[in-house]
Amino acid sequence: MENEILPILLEIKKILANSTPVWVTTLIATSGTLLGVAFTSIAQYMNNKASNKAVKEAKELEVKSHVVSKQRQEWMDTLRENSASFLAAMDSYLEGEGSQSLDKEEELQIYQKFCQKGTLLVLMLNPNKDEQKNAIDTIQGILGVMGENYPETKYDELRDQLLSQLQKIFEETWRQIKSME
Repeated sequence: MENEILPILLEIKKILANSTPVWVTTLIATSGTLLGVAFTSIAQYMNNKASNKAVKEAKELEVKSHVVSKQRQEWMDTLRENSASFLAAMDSYLEGEGSQSLDKEEELQIYQKFCQKGTLLVLMLNPNKDEQKNAIDTIQGILGVMGENYPETKYDELRDQLLSQLQKIFEETWRQIKSME
């Protein structure tokens, strides 16, 4: 009997030696599945992270565009108001200049107010931009000829020139605002 069992045991040993145990097969299959899930999860995480970053950047750009547009609009409105105030002060000075009803002190106050408004305009403009540089030059030209005995047509010419330059500045600023929306 012992002789009968020995060949069976040897046969079983051969079978086991030539075949992979079930637990090893199960381990390899499970490991493969887990690795697949892990790689998929990592890829999905990286994709979501990139997508979230793109969405965040788009929102930040939108907010920046809105803020810049609003600031440009406010700058343009302030420039418009200060320009009107400057030109009104110029008119007041020209009307009062040499007037019998104003004494020298009142005339000087009007002139100082006029110069202050002109300087404020110059400070609002960028001398590195051509159209704004032209407006600065015109404002400084107006400030330079005030109090001189120039014909009124010279003042009118400078006034019209400044208005034209300001209109171009407003058009360009408006174009920039619209391009950001």
